Amino acid sequence: MAQFGQEQVDQLNLTINQTTLNRTLKAKPSTRDLHKEIVTITVSSQHATETFLIHKQLLMYHSTYFRARLASLTATDNNELTYNLPDVEVFHWFEHWLYHSALSTACADYARITCLYIFAEAIGSSDLQNACLDRLFEHVVVDRKAVPCDAPVIQLVWTQTVENSAIRQLLLDLVAWNASEHEMGMYAKEYPADFSARLLGLCMARLRGGVRGPAAKGKASYHVIGLKVEEMAF
Repeated sequence: MAQFGQEQVDQLNLTINQTTLNRTLKAKPSTRDLHKEIVTITVSSQHATETFLIHKQLLMYHSTYFRARLASLTATDNNELTYNLPDVEVFHWFEHWLYHSALSTACADYARITCLYIFAEAIGSSDLQNACLDRLFEHVVVDRKAVPCDAPVIQLVWTQTVENSAIRQLLLDLVAWNASEHEMGMYAKEYPADFSARLLGLCMARLRGGVRGPAAKGKASYHVIGLKVEEMAF
């Protein structure tokens, strides 16, 4: 499973200059806007390097991180960026989502969905975060597929997301309401302490009653509310 390094952790804590962000899109770019500017992004991992050509308006609309980086470029930068990831494939999934408004079929299992969510959180893309949360919710609650309770996934989320990350609450609820005692017991000693403590509290609350699980809450209850800024001048 991909392990996100220090650059991704730093990006999670990236302080965005509000003055720069006050110049942003009022609405999602239309297809007729997309010819305006192309950004060249060289994405590298330990094992591969690939170049992506992405429309600037899409990047700036969907990512506060790329919005800030692109706003700081000078004419000599030629709209060229570099980005490091544990797995270049994650950027392919991002590119697919940008142009299709849907997750790639290659991003089907919960481990890959989780990696894409971590990337989305790192680049400040609330719409992509919500797409991942919806897919994860549907994977377990609607399709009745495997519950994401294995320790490597939980550890990855707890080390690579912010403390109040929406995916943390969704995973806690999915495990508490859908995993068997056997499934939880298999990894109990490997879970992060915070996850174990919160999971125990949720399980006890579930037994007492009066607490709603993910199916009752609905997937929209886990959604991230994106940063709303005003107008961008191109």
